[in-house]
Amino acid sequence: MPLEPVPDRQSRHHRSVDLRAYRRDDGLWDVEGHLVDRRAEDSILRSGRRLAAGEPLHDIWLRLTLDEEMEIRAISAAIDASPYAVCPGAIASLSVLVGIRIGSGWLSSARGRLPPASNCTHLVELLGPLATTAYQAIIPYKRARAATDDLPGVGPSLCHAHATPSPPADRFPWSGVRAWVRSGIPARPSGWAIWRRSSARV
Repeated sequence: MPLEPVPDRQSRHHRSVDLRAYRRDDGLWDVEGHLVDRRAEDSILRSGRRLAAGEPLHDIWLRLTLDEEMEIRAISAAIDASPYAVCPGAIASLSVLVGIRIGSGWLSSARGRLPPASNCTHLVELLGPLATTAYQAIIPYKRARAATDDLPGVGPSLCHAHATPSPPADRFPWSGVRAWVRSGIPARPSGWAIWRRSSARV
C-alpha cells in the first residue's frame, strides 16, 4: 500500500541501501551491504570536484563474514565513489572489529574500538543494518535445522507484533527473552527452561 498523497515536490537526494545474507559452503555466513548516495542536480563538492546529477556521491560496500554464533570472523569493504580521495583509507581501520560477537551492546563496543579520526561514517552506518540482516538470516536457519522454536525472537518491548496481547506474542514465553535482550544472542541453541532460569537473575 503506498504512502498517503503529498503536495508536489522535487527529488533532491536518493540514498539506496541493499542488504543481503549468504550461507557459504564452508559453514560461515557473508552479510553484505551496499550504500549509494546520488544527488538530483549537479553540485560542486567541498573538494572542488564537480558532481553530475545522478552520479554517485558515495558508492560503498561492506561485508561481514560471521560464524553461526554471530562472531565476526572477517571483514572487507570497498569504496568505489566518495567525495574525497582519502576516503578509501578508512577501510583499514575496520580490521579491529574481527572477533566481536553481534549481540546486545555490540555496536557500542564496535564504535569504541574504531579510531574516530580514521573510520568512515557511512561504513559505520552500515554495521547496524548488517547485524539485523544477519539475525534475519542466521536465526531462522538455525531454528529450522534444529526443528524447534527454542531460539529467541524479538523482545516484547522492541516489536509491536510481539507485544502482548497479540497472536504472535502468545507463541513465545517472554519471561526468558529479557535475558537474551540484555545479554546478546546465546552461544548455542538452548531451551526456554534455561532462559527462564537466566531471566530470574535479570
